[in-house]
Amino acid sequence: RGAPESEIDELRRAFGVEPEEHARALERLRGAAGPLLGRARRQLDRAVELRRALTVIGSTEPSAARVFLRSLLAKARDEAVDRVLELLEIAGDGPMIQALRRRLVSGDAAQRTIALELLGAACPGASELTPDLEPLLARRPLAPDQRGDAGEEETLTSLLGSSDPYLRAAAVWAASPLAEVEALRDAIARARDDEHPLVRETAAWFARRPEVAAESGSLPPGPPRALSTIETMHLLHAVPLFSGLDPEDLHELALYAIEETIAPPQAIFEQGDADSDALFVILSGRAVVDRAGGAADRAASAVAANGVSTETVPARRGEVLGPGAVVGELSVLDGSRRDVTVRPQGGPVRVLRIPGPSFRGGLLRRTRVTEWLLGALAGRIRRLTEPLDRDR
Repeated sequence: RGAPESEIDELRRAFGVEPEEHARALERLRGAAGPLLGRARRQLDRAVELRRALTVIGSTEPSAARVFLRSLLAKARDEAVDRVLELLEIAGDGPMIQALRRRLVSGDAAQRTIALELLGAACPGASELTPDLEPLLARRPLAPDQRGDAGEEETLTSLLGSSDPYLRAAAVWAASPLAEVEALRDAIARARDDEHPLVRETAAWFARRPEVAAESGSLPPGPPRALSTIETMHLLHAVPLFSGLDPEDLHELALYAIEETIAPPQAIFEQGDADSDALFVILSGRAVVDRAGGAADRAASAVAANGVSTETVPARRGEVLGPGAVVGELSVLDGSRRDVTVRPQGGPVRVLRIPGPSFRGGLLRRTRVTEWLLGALAGRIRRLTEPLDRDR
């Protein structure tokens, strides 16, 4: 895919492959009956099943578990569709198919139709995938006659056997209130011996709760944490700064997170503090920001080089933060002292504290994470500097 011809020639010589033999092998791979189209068909079938499961779970009464499961299903569906297109790029005219990507997901049905026709011309055999691919690209909901007979219980039972450990764990969480159903009870019991630690923990965690315990008896000694790991993942996913992270990244972030309750007059952190190396996610309660300039001044410095006055950047002294707000992330990222003080307002604040060393040493080493966080932070800086744009 895109390799220079000189590199391809070098590889052919290294492995003793003649150009004619190479061409025949590529023809077999890329043909309508070849393995690449077969793999694309299997990925498309997976996307269709995920879409059906998403429709079933989406039609039930919302709960935290179902909301998180739906988000994972949607992400897995979109990744399966992306993989279909990647395989078609390899099997056909890659540059042309890449150029069609935006039109394939256009909100204009006529544009999608033209793009799908061009896709069929760019990749022999792709036209056979179009009937199933087009509704996925259009994000069109399933019609009632396409949903099949599976209800929530059957769908959760199927997801408990998924190859994706994060879907399995989320299905355990969503299925726990229905554990009296025999098929689900047996599947949840098997999940306690799952190969993935998150699935095992989720199955054991919710089985300990009296309302879903498989048998009566006393709970294990010692107070449990207020949140399981998968509940923490859900709360982090609801935060805009972390909403685009992959499930494995959310899992790692949740393992770093420490639940704390901070009550007045204690501060979450103090202005000028150089030792408070953590960011905080507010779960409940409210906090007030006390600053003379702070992050707004730091954002303003980004535009000062363009000759724009920074005097109009809002200080936002007294800004009140509620559930879902993230504080302290800039100091964690750039190692600077705290430039604000953040205190509970009107009572205790429940937070997730994410230590800076864990955050920087783990997640920030992953390119996909840094790309998402940079984009999210850029959006926040734009919102901070909006008054500058209005006053130009």
